[in-house]
Amino acid sequence: MTALIKAKFIFAFCIFLSAWKNADLHWLTQQHDNYVFHFTEADANNVSVYIAMLDKGMQSVTKFFTSGFQKKFDAFIYPTRKDLDSQLQKEWNMPQFKSECWMVASGILPQTGYDLSCNMENRSL
Repeated sequence: MTALIKAKFIFAFCIFLSAWKNADLHWLTQQHDNYVFHFTEADANNVSVYIAMLDKGMQSVTKFFTSGFQKKFDAFIYPTRKDLDSQLQKEWNMPQFKSECWMVASGILPQTGYDLSCNMENRSL
């Protein structure tokens, strides 16, 4: 796997982590300089692996874009695909949504005026 492919995967993984919070799950959190990491007890033994991947992904993105992350973000690890699907169904208002096996990452922009035509009213993301 080339470094560029690894960087893309790690970046996609970071976006996946930063998306949503499910009220039905009991979230544990860790504060980090650039993000808040949310996980459940099911993933407690793997937190150091996830943090290392997230930090490495952020380094790759920063190096690629020659700029760091300007705002702190939230990163979530969902314990099961069912939990992820449930949250995506709520967030996207698509009750029948079911993720495919290849869907490993997703992310959303905060409510800042971004629309589907890619116009930005507020560019201070």
